[in-house]
Amino acid sequence: MIRKGIPPPLRCAVWISNIIQACHPHQPLSYAHEYRTLAKVRVLDAGYESLYKNTLREGDVKPILFGNTSITVAAVKEFAGGDSLWRVLFALHSVLGVVEYAPLVPTVASILLGHMSESYVFCSIREMAHCNSWYWATSKPEHVAYQRAFLDVLSKLHPSTARTMNAEQMSDRYAAGIFTDFFRNMLPETSVVRIMDIYTLEGTKVLFRIGVALAVLFHRQWKDTYMAGGDWWKSLQDFGTNVSVDLLIKKAYGVHGKGVRKRYRFPRRPILQRIIQLEEERYWNERTGGAVETPPTNPVGLVVPKNGDNDDDKVPMPVLAKSTLVRTKLAEWLPLSLRFTKLDLIFSTNYHGRTLENFYRETKKTKHTIMLVEPLNVENTVVGCYASQTWHPSTKVYGDGACFLFRITTEGGEGEGESKCWKWHYPKSNLLEEEEDDASIRTANSTAILEQYQVGTREYISMGGNSQGGAGLRLNEDLTKGESSKATGFDNLPLAYEEMFEVGQVEVYQLVREMDGIPIH
Repeated sequence: MIRKGIPPPLRCAVWISNIIQACHPHQPLSYAHEYRTLAKVRVLDAGYESLYKNTLREGDVKPILFGNTSITVAAVKEFAGGDSLWRVLFALHSVLGVVEYAPLVPTVASILLGHMSESYVFCSIREMAHCNSWYWATSKPEHVAYQRAFLDVLSKLHPSTARTMNAEQMSDRYAAGIFTDFFRNMLPETSVVRIMDIYTLEGTKVLFRIGVALAVLFHRQWKDTYMAGGDWWKSLQDFGTNVSVDLLIKKAYGVHGKGVRKRYRFPRRPILQRIIQLEEERYWNERTGGAVETPPTNPVGLVVPKNGDNDDDKVPMPVLAKSTLVRTKLAEWLPLSLRFTKLDLIFSTNYHGRTLENFYRETKKTKHTIMLVEPLNVENTVVGCYASQTWHPSTKVYGDGACFLFRITTEGGEGEGESKCWKWHYPKSNLLEEEEDDASIRTANSTAILEQYQVGTREYISMGGNSQGGAGLRLNEDLTKGESSKATGFDNLPLAYEEMFEVGQVEVYQLVREMDGIPIH
C-alpha cells in the first residue's frame, strides 16, 4: 500500500507509525498506531519541550550536521524551517552523542520536517537511531561500505549500467547522492517524498532498490538520447525531473536481468548486510594494511538496584555482569548505537526461578537483551548471546543478523585471553548468486538453518542452528542444561568448550539509556 503513495494529510501519522512498527516488530500494531493519536501528540510535544526546558538551552543551539557536507549553514538559512532543523539536530546530538558521523540524518530530518512537527521528527529519528542498521550508517567506514555495497549490487544486476557509470567517473557521486542526499539532487521533491513513504517502513533497502532502478532506466535513455549531449550528471538530473516515480518503484521491485537464464532477484536483506560488512572490512584493510587499531572501549554501565530491609522489597541483584572485563567486552561487540548504554537486570534464575515460563514473562517487553550463562564445566567463564528482538514462544524463527554469540573468560579462567564473539554473517559463496526457481528449492532448507537467529519454544530457547539439529547456544526448559555446537552463519566454537554442559546462573539484561535509564526499544 505504501508503495502507491500516502495521502499528504496522513503522512505525519503514517510515517511515525511505520517507524515504530519497523523498530518494534514484535509489538502489536496497536502499539504503533497509538502514535497516530492526539494523546500521543501531546505526550511527544511535552517531552520535547521539557528537553529544551530542563536539559538544553535555546542559546546553545548550533548547527550539527553529523558529517553531511551537502547541507550548508547558508543554504539552511534560506528556507523557513532552518531554525527547526537546527533545534532538532542539536537535540538529537545531545541524546545520541555517540553517533558523530551519520550524514543521512540531517537530510532525513529536513524531509520529515516538511510533514511533521519538531517533536515528531525528533522522536522518529531517535527511534531510527536505536534501529540504525535498518536505516543508515553510523560511522564513516560504514557509510563508505554502504556506497560500495550499492555499487557491488549494481555491477552484479546490471553490469552494462555499472560500466557506463564507471567510464563517466560518476559511480561515487551517484552513490553519495543516495546515501547522503536521499536522491534530492537527482529527483524532484514529490518523488523524494514518495520514496520516504516506503523508507519509513522498509529502511535502507529501498534506497538500494530505487538507486538501481533509476540508474538502469537512465542508462537506457542515456544511450538513446543524452549521450550526444555529454554531461552525464546534468542529463541524469534532467531525466530524474521527468521520470515517473511509479515507474521507478515498479522497476525497483521487479526482476533484474535479461532473458530466461540471466534473471536475478534483488538480494535479500541478510545478503546486503553481509556485503556491507565485507566492504567495511575492506575499507579498514586499505587504510591499515589489515591491522585495525581500535581505541580502548569503555565498559557498558551497570544498574545496581538498592535492596530494602524487608523481604518484600528485595530485587534481583546482578552477579555475572559485575565484572568490568565482561562489560568491556560487551561494549566492544555491541552495535555502535548501543555501546553507551547500561545493563539492567530483568531476569535471574537466583530470583525468578528456573522455568522458561518465568523467563518469557520477565523479558516479554524488552527488545535488545543480553543473556549471560554460567557454565559449570569451566571456571571463570561466562557464555551468552545478544538478542536483537524480544524472546517469546513461537512456531517461527525470529531475530536478525545483528544477533551474536560470545564467550568471555575472566581473570584466572582456564581459557584466559580466549574471550571471543561470533557475529552472524552470510557465507561469501552465497552472496549475489542467481536466484533461479530450482536453486531456490534446493537451498530452501539450508537457508532456513542459516537464518535460525532466535528460536523460542515451550521446551527450549536457542540461537543459531546446524544441519545436525544442534545450536550455537541452547538452554532446556528448566535452564539447567546447555548445549553449544558450531552454528551455520555464526561459525562458532562450542561456547563452553564442550557441546553439552551443566548450567549455573542465568541472567538476562535489558539495555537502558545512560542519560535517563529508559529501556532501548
